[in-house]
Amino acid sequence: MRVQSRPKVYSPKQWDLAGLHGISDATLEMHFGLYKGYVKNVNLLNE
Repeated sequence: MRVQSRPKVYSPKQWDLAGLHGISDATLEMHFGLYKGYVKNVNLLNE
């Protein structure tokens, strides 16, 4: 008999990288938005 456990729920981490040399704040925000979407969809797939 196999016992099913609840899948791990991931939450996006927060970083404060404003003013980072070599990448604009706007680009960082775009990447963080995509990252949050990836985390959300991983959780949906694990349901």
